[in-house]
Amino acid sequence: MASGIFGRTEKKLRLRSGNGSKTSVTREHYLRHDIPCQSQLCEDCQRRPGYTPSLPLDASHYVVPDLSVAKTCMDVLEHSCITGVIWLQTIASYVQRRCGQRHYSRLRSHVNNTQLRQSAVFSNENHIECWLDRSAQHASQEEWQQCLVHRAAVYLSLHWSAQMPIVILTQSHEFVDSHASLQENVFVLHISNYISNFWSSEESLVQLYRSLSDSWLTEDMDHSDSHHGLDSKRTAYSDYAPSQLLADGLKKGNFHAGTLHVNKHFSQQRASVSITGPTSTSLPSEIFIDGMINRNRAIHGDRVFIEILPRSQWTGKRNELAFHDTSSASPADNDSAQLAVQPCGRVVGIVQHNWREYVVYLPQQQEGENAGAADKGKKILVYPYDRRIPKIRISTRQARALVGKRVVVRIDSWEKDSQYPNGHFVRSLGMAGELETEVSTILVENSINVSAFTRAMESELPVNLPDKPWSLDEEEIATRRDLRKSHFIFSIDPVGCEDVDDALSVKQLSKNRIQLGVHIADVTHFVKPGTHLDDEAKSRGTTVYLADRRYDMLPSILSADLCSLHSSVDRYAVSVLWDFDAQGNIVKIWFGRTVIRSKYKLEYEVAQSIIDGASDAQVQTQVKELLSCSAAADLHERVEKLRWSLHQLTRIATSRREIRNAHGALELEGLEVGVQLSKDKQTVDDILPKQPLGIHETVAECMIFANEHVARQIASCFPQKTLLRRHPPPVKEYFDDLLTCAEAKNFQISTRSNSTLAESLLQCEDSSDPYVNKIMRMLATQAMSEAQYVSTGGAEFGDCQHYGLALEQYTHFTSPIRRYADVIVHRLLMASLGAGDQAGVMENSELGQVAKDLNCKKRNADIAQKESTAMFQILFFQSLAADSPHWMTEVIIYQIRTNGCMVFSPRYGLRAPLYMQDKEGLVVQQASDDGRGVPVFGPGSIQSDRTSLTVCGVASNLHFHLFQHYKVRVELVSSEAHPSRLRFHLASCIPIDKLTSAPSSMSTEKMNIVKEVSSTSADTTKKTSVGAGVGDRGVDASSELYRQSDAPLYHLLIEIQKLALKA
Repeated sequence: MASGIFGRTEKKLRLRSGNGSKTSVTREHYLRHDIPCQSQLCEDCQRRPGYTPSLPLDASHYVVPDLSVAKTCMDVLEHSCITGVIWLQTIASYVQRRCGQRHYSRLRSHVNNTQLRQSAVFSNENHIECWLDRSAQHASQEEWQQCLVHRAAVYLSLHWSAQMPIVILTQSHEFVDSHASLQENVFVLHISNYISNFWSSEESLVQLYRSLSDSWLTEDMDHSDSHHGLDSKRTAYSDYAPSQLLADGLKKGNFHAGTLHVNKHFSQQRASVSITGPTSTSLPSEIFIDGMINRNRAIHGDRVFIEILPRSQWTGKRNELAFHDTSSASPADNDSAQLAVQPCGRVVGIVQHNWREYVVYLPQQQEGENAGAADKGKKILVYPYDRRIPKIRISTRQARALVGKRVVVRIDSWEKDSQYPNGHFVRSLGMAGELETEVSTILVENSINVSAFTRAMESELPVNLPDKPWSLDEEEIATRRDLRKSHFIFSIDPVGCEDVDDALSVKQLSKNRIQLGVHIADVTHFVKPGTHLDDEAKSRGTTVYLADRRYDMLPSILSADLCSLHSSVDRYAVSVLWDFDAQGNIVKIWFGRTVIRSKYKLEYEVAQSIIDGASDAQVQTQVKELLSCSAAADLHERVEKLRWSLHQLTRIATSRREIRNAHGALELEGLEVGVQLSKDKQTVDDILPKQPLGIHETVAECMIFANEHVARQIASCFPQKTLLRRHPPPVKEYFDDLLTCAEAKNFQISTRSNSTLAESLLQCEDSSDPYVNKIMRMLATQAMSEAQYVSTGGAEFGDCQHYGLALEQYTHFTSPIRRYADVIVHRLLMASLGAGDQAGVMENSELGQVAKDLNCKKRNADIAQKESTAMFQILFFQSLAADSPHWMTEVIIYQIRTNGCMVFSPRYGLRAPLYMQDKEGLVVQQASDDGRGVPVFGPGSIQSDRTSLTVCGVASNLHFHLFQHYKVRVELVSSEAHPSRLRFHLASCIPIDKLTSAPSSMSTEKMNIVKEVSSTSADTTKKTSVGAGVGDRGVDASSELYRQSDAPLYHLLIEIQKLALKA
């Protein structure tokens, strides 16, 4: 018998075969004594090497949920006041098999929640003292499981010498009656008694449980009413097909699986399913789902099974602008508004629900109705913040208190005869409209947890106090390459940056050889695999940047202090050094751990001014490290050394960028503006387009260069378990808008490859309008696929190249302070060099799952950042006086619809609809011929094609074309339930020949840069550039807009990184 195994028995299972029948199987079941108990109470277990107990020492009792509680009361167990939860293997396995992947994922997250470190899994079924063979005395599986739960609790109590009371929670009164008094110090309680006896003072927990119990009660009432035909307002949804039928249909091609995406502008009518896996060559990758009945209770984000409807039921996509404040179709909702007919389908089953926590609102106008319903024990309707989510029926006794507030709810079920899903109240966020409430809403809607770092994590941190300063370890220094005296190192960052991930160096090795260095904070020296800090960093995935704040991935002592590469202090780093010959060829590359001391911490604007020739005196006033320099000669020498380094850095970066451009790297465009906040960060002073600097592009290219070469190194050593950044080619049909705009200007666009697309975009210039090229690149960005982290061992990722950067291999290495992906890559790099622990290298299966989680967390953080900026844009307009000139702006038409146009505002970086027809069907017309072009709405019709729209009025016609400029009035459309938004109204029917607020000189210069990108001109230091965001340093300036290549036309936020994601 294997070492450590002390017993063997048989375990009988009932399994379902391929044809749907059930069969009994018997498997060997091994038992042992040496399974750790997971508690800090046990000194014997703590002495085991590598053992980290999870159950807290300071809890008043431990909690063991049975199956009934695990299935229905997860919200209660997740409450912050309940600690010391023991998940038995019996319960966890059943949840995994029977309760769905999402429910099991919540259980796993609860166990892995290092923010509280409150729960653990105990493998009771493999412990010889806890196992119990099922026998005839166990009338049902439920009864046998209850005996296993109680037996495990008794063992743990005896193992801990009764030091800690153990409470078994159940929903079964029979379990309480039969086991409550069998063992001293082991208590079996109904969860309702547990809440009332232990936590009566925790109002939020009490209300949460009441909401759950009310939900169960009214759900039973709903079933009863439905059975007796008492509910006349039910919607006749279809039953889902049996699971075996779905599996067989998927294999035969009768059904297809994919993710449901609801159109946020037409949430009641339009949705689509992105099919994954093989499909018929006659079917597109996206299937249209028309209406709620065909959606069949699926919710945005659900993984669903669909079947294709008969061709006679296919419809076309609509091409009209939506009116958000009405659920009915717009006046243009007719046959003429349809594009080409496309395949349609209906949902026949659910692969996996994507139900999460939803923020909802209880409207004022329904206070009486909803409160009355709640008083009668019935459900009330609440309105989700996300328009794509249907109204939710919840049970709560707090209806009157919740009016006007944003609250968090969870969906429990959606019966086929119910118009809306059923849910329950979880917690309140506060009054709608208040800043903190709205920020909390954004975080919840994007599943971002920003809890404080715990004491367990803090215990793993180094100490750095005035009376006990942290310092480098001499033994550690001996294992590293010391660059403190040999290299001139400096950092270039945004104003006020605290978390300095990277620094740069340039060194003249000889007359014909020069060295470039990229030095990255060595986070992995402080954050070891398997620690609380590492688990928490993995859970967060990324630092979250909002318009007025940030939520760090790592505690500030690391992110803003000991890991941050500040000037004039010694720091651990991971460096990449390249030696170049006189022709710019790489002759040597070195990777490794180093010790560095940065000489200067420069701001982007200061670095650019030095490049542009600022005087010694000007530089001294802007660089704090030079303030103490009193001798003019010494000052001049130091400034000139810095200036030489910056020039050389720019020269090298320009050379590398031209090589990438020659291979087809794309230069794309984003909608980037800066939000200027007041000192207290409560109001917005202004919204301004970001002004790029040449130094942004230089730093960006250096980071791209480092990421590329690190990717090559780790992929060569670990070809089946390396984390890369993959950017797949775009779907061709997503280029339709770009091709339409090209047609309007007689531009020729080729989308055959990234090289042909890049070359085409270079030719899309209009000397009379510099914004034409900007919009063309914006539409190209819009067509791009999203880049993702992947494990190279995944069979589905045979090709891991980066389309936008035109690189065969690419990864994220340069921002480990703010991205967990970079932490993984640092460990891979060190392992590839033999300088790191191989235990820190994940296998492909684990790495693939971590990559998926990081993709999700990064996407959520990016969307939250975008929504935060949009919220502050709303706050800006809310603060304006009625006569403020900000209410008027100029826009450019970039898309034609059947009832209006989509327009772009360069001033505010906004894309929004411009309606030429209102909800009543009246069309815009010119009030008079006085030359002002004042618009009014009246009877008429609209005719449109791909590039133009004609409004046929009573007296005259108005013609609108792509790329025309118009003056518009901004309207603030407030909403209590949903995010407020901005709407444009035509201020003059007369187009503007040229923007009165012309692009800045930097933007005008962009037109020349487009021509110069492929040139080898030596005068490259003044090219405009990509801004490097705090979140992703320059490397992500090249890739963060759909992870595309860096470009002179990028506007990236300097204080925060901001992504222009597709809606």
